[in-house]
Amino acid sequence: MRIIPVLTFILLMLVGFGFWINHSLSGTADELGVKFSHIEQAVKQNDWPSAGKQISLAEKSWSKSKSWWAVIIDHQEIDQIEIAFSRIKSYIEAKNSGLSLGELAMLRHSIEHIPQKEAVSIENIL
Repeated sequence: MRIIPVLTFILLMLVGFGFWINHSLSGTADELGVKFSHIEQAVKQNDWPSAGKQISLAEKSWSKSKSWWAVIIDHQEIDQIEIAFSRIKSYIEAKNSGLSLGELAMLRHSIEHIPQKEAVSIENIL
């Protein structure tokens, strides 16, 4: 009879942990989204020094989050994000606004999609 309360407690802890992880992922994704907006504005205005500075700040922020994201999400997605950062830096150095904006859109989508994909929901459980 004591097993039911223990299992209920464990289940509640797992669900609570899932919601906490989703909240943390969303917060990081939102923070990076703001940085991506600054990069996008700089690229659209052809302010390449500012765009380079902003992408460096975004990459530092990503580096801080990457270590704990790696525990939660698939490593291929992390690799895709890393590759996208490298491409964007190269495109900004080459002062190519079209490719910079395109790769930035892909990076933004990749990062914003992860919290949705990892969310505790019936769709993701089943």
